[in-house]
Amino acid sequence: MCNCTPKSGGQFELESGGHFTPKLVVNLHWNRVVNLTGFSTLGRSACLLGYRTQYFSMNKFRDAVTQARFDGSYLKWIRGISANKLLILDDFGLIALNNDARIALLDILEDRYGLGSTMITSQLPVDT
Repeated sequence: MCNCTPKSGGQFELESGGHFTPKLVVNLHWNRVVNLTGFSTLGRSACLLGYRTQYFSMNKFRDAVTQARFDGSYLKWIRGISANKLLILDDFGLIALNNDARIALLDILEDRYGLGSTMITSQLPVDT
């Protein structure tokens, strides 16, 4: 895990040295655990660069899964989320996910593999 902080010009500075930008994260499908300060800045920057970005708090994600299952739009909803270049899932681990939400999350991550970047944020500490 590395720590990073937002800097001017839409760049983020890594504690270990070097920089990355929202464009790098979206285009290279970064597979890293990063302790990020200012993730909303990353999402906003990605939008300003023209990348389709979708944000869910995990509370709303769970509710959206339930609604999509209920009204029969689940597959269309999953495809819509998978089409985004950047998906941000916020407050992961603060609420328990029901079985439908866990399966939906797995479906989304499988569909997005190699096609887009997924950022999962949490307020819970990460053991290193």
